[in-house]
Amino acid sequence: LTLAVAGFVAFGLAPFNALARDLRRVRAGEASRLEGAYPSEVQPLVSELNSMICSQHDSLQRARAHAGNLAHGLKGPLAIIADEAYQLGERGDGGASVAIADQCRAMLLHIDHHIARTRAQAMARTPGTRSDVRQVISGVCSALSRLHGGKDITLEQELDHDVYAILDAQDLNELVANVVDNAFKFARSRIIVRAGTGERGQILISVDDDGPGLPPEARETVFSPGARLDESKPGAGLGLAIVRDLVELYQGEVELAQSSLGGLQVRLLLPSTTS
Repeated sequence: LTLAVAGFVAFGLAPFNALARDLRRVRAGEASRLEGAYPSEVQPLVSELNSMICSQHDSLQRARAHAGNLAHGLKGPLAIIADEAYQLGERGDGGASVAIADQCRAMLLHIDHHIARTRAQAMARTPGTRSDVRQVISGVCSALSRLHGGKDITLEQELDHDVYAILDAQDLNELVANVVDNAFKFARSRIIVRAGTGERGQILISVDDDGPGLPPEARETVFSPGARLDESKPGAGLGLAIVRDLVELYQGEVELAQSSLGGLQVRLLLPSTTS
């Protein structure tokens, strides 16, 4: 009788075990909805869960689109104000021109910073989000190699196959692009980009360059929005600030260290579908 009861309980709970397994697949980004045949008693729950997942995905996509529209709406008037500041300078009012231009740059900096955070925050909460790390990094490296083609810098890639991170592909693209572009600005002749699985099951992406590097006391400063240790390099000092914000929104980590090439090493530890 005990064995019969245990068998009936196991049989009755089997659909819920399957449901839990499918939910884990959705959470890991291996599926976008719950699939499969379930008993009629469980199917209404499955339908409601699928409806909730789709609804959350749609609402987050709309929020992301609204954030982009807001950024576009603000940048247009700011561009006009910046042009007026330039015209003031041409007419001899240099003090007012510089003050207005500086404030415009500060506002653009904050817009880009917070829009990036909003977009990543929306996607970080969407079930089923994942990206192919090798594919994204290869695309970024190819694009940046062409962009910086005038520099005599060799970009090497050491990327493992079948590595997937629980990140939106656009956010991962932005992370890697900021770090690799920063490496191109400071490298003398060589950059190495590596991607694989770290010791704790996380995705480990590292970017090494042979540039001047950073002293330990400056490694926290560069994560502040607008911080630029070398004013001769192009940019607004926003890249690494965005990198840290995006990584932390996805519950990852970013570390700076001395590279074996002699310059700076940037390490991104990101959640994987197996961690």
